[in-house]
Amino acid sequence: MVVAFGFSFGDFVAGIFLVRDLINALQESKGGKADYRNLMNELYSLERALVAIKDLSLEEDSTEYKIACQVVGQCQSCVERFLQKIAKYQSLSAGASSLRDAVKRVTWALCRQEDVSKFRESLAIPTTSVGLLLNTIMLSRSTSQDLKVSSSLEQQSAMLQQLRAEIQDGSSEQMELLRRIENLLPSGNELMPKSDYLVRPLRLTGAPISPGFVKRTEIMQAIEKSLQPLDCERQRIHVLQGMGGMGKSQMAREFATVHQNHYTSIFWANAMSKESLRSSYSQIAEQIPLLGALNVNGRVGNGAGEIGIAIRSVLQWFEECDNSRWLLICDNTDNQAQVSDDESDSELQRNAYDICDYIPQSSHGTILLTSSLASLARYLGGTAIRIEEMSISESLHLLAKTSSRPFGESGALDIVQKLSCYPVALSQAGKYIFENQISSQKYLENYENRLSLLLNQNLNKREYAHGSISTTLTLSYDKLKAKNPNAAAFLSMCAYLNNGDISWDVLRRESTYWGSVKSPPCPWIPHLTENWLDLVRDSEEGFNEAIRALHELSFVRRNEELDSVTIHPVVHEWLARSNDPNARSQFLSVVADVIAFNLGGYIAGPDSRSVPHADRCIGLSWDRKEWRSWRTSTLYFLAVLYFNMSQSHNAWPLIHRLLQRLDRKDGEWDSSTLSWRMHVLTIALHTTPINVHVAHMRKIHNTIPTLSVSQYEAAELYTDLGIQTTFAYLVQDNVENAMATCQAVINGISQTCLDRRFLICSTAMLAECYLTSGNYDQALTSAKTALELFKRYYRTEKPEDTGILEWLVRIKMILAMAHAWLEQNELADLHFASVVAAYQATRGPEHALTRLAIENSRKSRQRALGEMETDLRIPYMRWDLAMGLFTRNRCFD
Repeated sequence: MVVAFGFSFGDFVAGIFLVRDLINALQESKGGKADYRNLMNELYSLERALVAIKDLSLEEDSTEYKIACQVVGQCQSCVERFLQKIAKYQSLSAGASSLRDAVKRVTWALCRQEDVSKFRESLAIPTTSVGLLLNTIMLSRSTSQDLKVSSSLEQQSAMLQQLRAEIQDGSSEQMELLRRIENLLPSGNELMPKSDYLVRPLRLTGAPISPGFVKRTEIMQAIEKSLQPLDCERQRIHVLQGMGGMGKSQMAREFATVHQNHYTSIFWANAMSKESLRSSYSQIAEQIPLLGALNVNGRVGNGAGEIGIAIRSVLQWFEECDNSRWLLICDNTDNQAQVSDDESDSELQRNAYDICDYIPQSSHGTILLTSSLASLARYLGGTAIRIEEMSISESLHLLAKTSSRPFGESGALDIVQKLSCYPVALSQAGKYIFENQISSQKYLENYENRLSLLLNQNLNKREYAHGSISTTLTLSYDKLKAKNPNAAAFLSMCAYLNNGDISWDVLRRESTYWGSVKSPPCPWIPHLTENWLDLVRDSEEGFNEAIRALHELSFVRRNEELDSVTIHPVVHEWLARSNDPNARSQFLSVVADVIAFNLGGYIAGPDSRSVPHADRCIGLSWDRKEWRSWRTSTLYFLAVLYFNMSQSHNAWPLIHRLLQRLDRKDGEWDSSTLSWRMHVLTIALHTTPINVHVAHMRKIHNTIPTLSVSQYEAAELYTDLGIQTTFAYLVQDNVENAMATCQAVINGISQTCLDRRFLICSTAMLAECYLTSGNYDQALTSAKTALELFKRYYRTEKPEDTGILEWLVRIKMILAMAHAWLEQNELADLHFASVVAAYQATRGPEHALTRLAIENSRKSRQRALGEMETDLRIPYMRWDLAMGLFTRNRCFD
């Protein structure tokens, strides 16, 4: 009977459960004959198909749902008829027992063979109908015009026609059902048309094959989203962009392999150079084949004219109106010629080309390119995905595949982290582990030496076209040298900076010392400007121009949050190892100068971003003792940087080397040596007993008259020495001597023509002495005098001299503290707010507030000396009163 269209979803589910109950019941009857086993298999298939149709969640008013109900109804009728036939074998005492209980009492030995056979025959057509319906619904829902889907639809249609022929003499009900199922199939014009442009088999000539390929799901999905589904009326251009060795070519090959049935033809072109690209087009002409471009042997000739004909023929073939389902992959498109390229550079021009000359100008087709060039997608009017490092999990899988070692074995994660998930480096490491039959842990034992081998080790050309990491990076570096020599020199210099945060703030000219830093020569870079470093650091635009060139070739990655760039650790190490020893020493010296002399003033001063660069530079130079050639001022200011950042453990090794250097000059001092000795001794104050320190200062005092200096310079040295000594007494709580020494300095300045800055600073230091002694009225008087001198001399509260600007902040801090001790809270708050605002504007709120939180005991004072700041332009130490070092019992919230 034909099931009415009113057949409910509950009836549909009931039909499934009826089949399932019959299966369960027959299982428990323990039959063993062949017919029984075959029947069980058919019932299992029927149940799975019915459940699959139910899970499609068909709309109740759809044709598919109505046909599905009809099929289920036929299955249910067939099963019920079989149950009626075997009911006579049921025990009379069974009563109203369930179907399962009834069949349990029936043994297949009692059933007649013909009953089972007839049931199987009657069940065959409904079961086949269910399977055909399921396949038809799923195929009809396919949204992609896939070659494989088209083939499946043709096979499905043939099966329906065959089944109709077999039951031609059967019931009209079955014929009607098959007709309705066949009507669900898409019409012929909805299928992928049979194309005269079909090129098979798929041949990706030159595409890399990696034995350790790991599918990167997110990237593959992004590529598929960009290129699928096909649009026969619009050309799609997509670029996989990123640094060499990230796996771009492997992913392009994977996409072509997985989606080969979506395209009538797929071609792979090696775009590494103009010559390789032209050769690839010749191979494409032979692969199609394009008879007009081939000789009698079916090949493209070697002449330039013959290759040109082949290229034009291939482009014309791509552009034909009915040929819209092709995919062209251009691998390693890194030699794109730019309008600004120097035409006199023959080597660059020999390999360069305009990729537009090799891209069909039609409005259809799909083009997938791999490139390290960041601007290529925009140039072509396409879209791009930046390919970066693998995830940790993907990296571990790659290492396990290439090394044939257990996934995640001991040491594997360390290798992945050291190589920063760089795919080609992981493949190199895996290859080494496999070939030498060692464990990941063993590989790590001599990692530094293995890293050099890893950079130069060649992979199989089929696996990686460039062979080694070093070759890949050298090719990109050569392009950079030709396009922007200054950027190439700057990149070489970056090898000695920290790779994680390279910004203009690290380089820009803030200090007068910068003028003495010369650009290191780079003889391996032709056409390099002599003052290239000045051009990079003098303006933010100059810096950004260099960064744009580095970013274009994927040497750096932008960090918008920090307004800086980063360099991959493996690339960073390659840069450091590729420079010769002489260049290395010169770069280290220049980088040390840049970091040391660019501290600016205290207000605008250094922050924690400078420290990693100092760590990198000093760390590379320490074992080889390359720091010995650095200037005394460089070592001193690097120590100051560490003190500023509360890293006295890093500062003291530098201070000890400075003291050793100055001690060796004992007896041959000049004014510079003497001044540096004062500075270094004051930094070392907290490890030196006060009597020893004073003895050193007296020796310096007695040495000044022996120097060949002017009277003015001698006065500066005496003033400098006096303020240094004042500070030393203050730190040791000898306030009486501190005040006497400071007053003598002020008197000496009054009798000379020294710069008024010295009078401002010494008067402020005297105010500190009064504040420390508890004489708050005198502290206010001296601080106000210093403030008046400041205003009279500079006529502004924002002088260019950032060192003296910090003294202004110190003076206001003394005023705030003195007013607070005198319980003049409104005035105290006014000055204190001004101080905090200055620190917040330049260093963030944490700086001022943490300084104010320091306790005021002598022990905490000495411990805090390692955290104190020093002046960069005024030649003496000046410590930050905001630390609260010189107050007695109270600090500010």
